[in-house]
Amino acid sequence: MFESLRKGGVLITSPVLGTQVLFSALLAALLLREPFTRTMALGMVISVVGVFALTAGQSGADLSPTWWLAVPFALGTALSWALAGVLLTYTMRRGVDPFQAVAIPTIVGIAVLNGYLLVTGQIGLYGGTSAEILAILLVAGVFSAAALISLTMALKLTTVASATTLNSLQVAIAPVIAWIFLGEDPNLAAAVGILTILAGVIIVQRSKLAVQQG
Repeated sequence: MFESLRKGGVLITSPVLGTQVLFSALLAALLLREPFTRTMALGMVISVVGVFALTAGQSGADLSPTWWLAVPFALGTALSWALAGVLLTYTMRRGVDPFQAVAIPTIVGIAVLNGYLLVTGQIGLYGGTSAEILAILLVAGVFSAAALISLTMALKLTTVASATTLNSLQVAIAPVIAWIFLGEDPNLAAAVGILTILAGVIIVQRSKLAVQQG
């Protein structure tokens, strides 16, 4: 995700991350036996079209020459998050406490990240980072923890597709925040791409609700 943000900014990364809900629905159908319909598949296709429209709209933006690499990085992130969410749901449905389900993967993630810094000789970056930047990162960590706990509780209370679809609202919110605070101006093609992705996500959710009500 961080590589995607560095190369493509929020306007590319956030909408592509929104495809997490589509991966989640497919993985939940395969691993948890949750319903998966043709309408949900249609929503996936529409969202993929939206991803292409979004990347086409960013081709003229002031980004890194390798901005297009943000797309596979973000898709890899979405797939990883989707698999993690399905695995968390699997364990909670077998009686694991939600906070334990959050804590163990988080500890593993921290160990892996710091292991990478150690192996690459970058562990000293902690001492070379300014207090202001560290404070910002700590605040970001608080919000990340709150988001992780909230999503985990949602996964416990509803289906994977429903929880991750609601989580995908960040697709619409993040570009607005980026426009306000970072000056990342979306063009028409990018806006169409974002709306198309959202349309696909909505189709998946409505199909899921129809199955539940039926």
